[in-house]
Amino acid sequence: MRLTIHDKYRNPFHMKRNRKIRLALFLAIVISLNFLIWNQDTYLQYSNLITYPEDTTITIRPTTFTSEFDTRLEKTLSKEDVKGVAIITPEDFNTIELPSATRDYQPFDARFTLGALLHYLDQSDIEELPGFHWADFTSMEPLEKYLFSVKMSCSDFDIRTKNQARNAKEGRMDPKSYCVDDADIPNLIETSKNEELVKNLKYIQAQKYSTGFHMFKDCLRQSFEFRPIIGRSYLYDFMPPPQSLVLLFPEFKAFQIDINKDNKLKLVQYSALSERIINVREILSKFMKTLPMQANPASQRIELSHEDFIDKSPEIIEILQNSEEPLSQRDQSYLNGLKFSKEIKIPYKHFSEARVISTQRDFSLGAHYDWRFFNGDVKGTDKNDVTLHALVKVLFKLANAYNLRCWIVHGSLLSWYWNGLRFPWDNDIDISMPIDDLHRLTRQFNQSLIVDFGNDIDSQIRYGRFFLDSTAFISRRTRENGNNNIDARLIDIDTGMYIDITGLALTDTKAPERDDYLLKATKYERDSERNIPNKSITEYDVNSFLQTYNCKNNHFFSLKEVSPLRLSLFDGEYMYVPNQVTKVLMSDFSPISLVNKKFQGYTYIPILRLWLKTHILDDFLFENAKKTNKQIKQRMRVIELNEEQCLELLKSNRDILVQYLRTKRVTEYHDNEIRKIIQGESSASLNFEDGTLIDNRAELRPDLFTWNSLNEANSYGKDWERVNNLIKEYEENGKQVVEVTLGRDVIPLEKEKPNTPGDIGKVLLQDNLRIPG
Repeated sequence: MRLTIHDKYRNPFHMKRNRKIRLALFLAIVISLNFLIWNQDTYLQYSNLITYPEDTTITIRPTTFTSEFDTRLEKTLSKEDVKGVAIITPEDFNTIELPSATRDYQPFDARFTLGALLHYLDQSDIEELPGFHWADFTSMEPLEKYLFSVKMSCSDFDIRTKNQARNAKEGRMDPKSYCVDDADIPNLIETSKNEELVKNLKYIQAQKYSTGFHMFKDCLRQSFEFRPIIGRSYLYDFMPPPQSLVLLFPEFKAFQIDINKDNKLKLVQYSALSERIINVREILSKFMKTLPMQANPASQRIELSHEDFIDKSPEIIEILQNSEEPLSQRDQSYLNGLKFSKEIKIPYKHFSEARVISTQRDFSLGAHYDWRFFNGDVKGTDKNDVTLHALVKVLFKLANAYNLRCWIVHGSLLSWYWNGLRFPWDNDIDISMPIDDLHRLTRQFNQSLIVDFGNDIDSQIRYGRFFLDSTAFISRRTRENGNNNIDARLIDIDTGMYIDITGLALTDTKAPERDDYLLKATKYERDSERNIPNKSITEYDVNSFLQTYNCKNNHFFSLKEVSPLRLSLFDGEYMYVPNQVTKVLMSDFSPISLVNKKFQGYTYIPILRLWLKTHILDDFLFENAKKTNKQIKQRMRVIELNEEQCLELLKSNRDILVQYLRTKRVTEYHDNEIRKIIQGESSASLNFEDGTLIDNRAELRPDLFTWNSLNEANSYGKDWERVNNLIKEYEENGKQVVEVTLGRDVIPLEKEKPNTPGDIGKVLLQDNLRIPG
């Protein structure tokens, strides 16, 4: 279940809304002190009327900021110190050699998939891809030992106890409700009236290799060990193809093509590669030249209107139903979803997470992953940060490429406020958009696979692959049963991590008390119990008068608070923030959140503009603190470091040095941006020069696929060798079926390793599993 802001930041950030006068005085003092003492940022509550450039052409070089501190630091650094700081992929990494012949099963490699795909698109004049298979786009390695040696059955996934009441309470399902065995397929083909099911079963039956079990939907809860197998089995056998494929390139270029959903085809079955050498950079550069340059990749501000927040689902349904032209695959799916949303009485929960039985350690972590793509818990590892950074980049690249208006809110806006980066302890990225844009997002991109090639293919080609999933209930704009407070998710298909997207709309939900003063002396004025005496006036009418809108989790924003949206950077990518940032933050957090430099085990260091782990700073400042000053250490309110200490810290801790060197340009950009806003100046000069967008974006973390491959010394050849050996052994053994019995309530003895420099780590599933008593 997704936590609300108040759950995540209840103390000390929780807002005390009923102390308005004292709060107003305190806020004025806090913000004034904030400006004077350590120059941290805040926006003016009400925007000044500033003229911004609206039209831009191509991008130019980024702005470089130089401080006295950086000058001093540079004098102390050697070539060895800065080695590996710049994120540059080895030249030969983007070139692979294909085997002389293909097999029915081949290992996943993003370079082969995307290189072959781009080659096919460049050589073909087509309106849709002829088919699709998920094995081309994400690794099926969790299934390999079942495909080629051990055969499991659905009963092996049975984690039920003898107590039926406990099973129901804890979500322990009968495997027959979500899994089908090989032995049951012929009978199901004969008896089932579900055409889609029969089609999938016939496809499975025709394959050369089988796991023995086939997941056709999610189970409520399972073990950590089984979760990756269940998700990959569903992807391999039953997951429908995406509606479309979207490719995001440097220079704000983008390409979208529909996918024929009737054909489950692997890339080798239709790509017809004639060359054995694939050079992804060359193919990518060639294909990009065929795409037009976007004339207006970004604007300094975006004006929103009241109409943007009014749900027009009935009108859209009528227009699409009465269309004289045949609807496209995407439009028909969009129309079906809107009609279904209106017709269903009690909406079910659209999104399913990789939920784990409560008897396992850290079981709640499964809720942070989509069940279909979950491949092991990565919280606390480098992979976690790499994936979140990639999700932020691809979402805003998609929005900028297709003019989708969205902005960061809640915890993400607060983290932007501090230094323009994500909070290192927060795995949630909070995004909002008007209901109009949510409809556009759903209509054009729902059920789409999105590939991000990065912003600079000369230094690093990115191979990120993501799935955009909108709920079937976007036309229902109130909380109802709370099952669908999130409207859409962007999901990383290698890990299952996701970003939540919520739409804002005008509804009949009662607005919070903070805006009641605006109703005074109007026909909408409330009585002492916050009711409207005039019975002919609805809450919808009041909200329309206030021009205030809410998501389905009942977070309210007014048009003045949001519009115009302001261009900025978040985690190194261009995005937008609301107009009245301070007021928006004050609706979620207390004023202390704007100045409290110690939270969740981290301390903010203004000179470095970074949140760093407090215990590392403690150990740096007090080498013997654990022995002699433990009580003093615990009572310390905040750690302050001067420039000399910061220089010494960077020299003694390479991880922090690398983090600082990679982020210093974008965090100093943020400081300059806030300084201009505080002084009542436009920040447009940081983003534009003579109407041309300055490319201030930055790669703060490497691409996940590339880093994983280099870190684990994987290569295309080694993966093929592994698979060939598995297949050879399997066929030499006469496809022998080996029975396996796995324990219940399984808990791996080892989890992912904690953050280690240069190590992403991998989930270690041990053969010796401890079964709780």
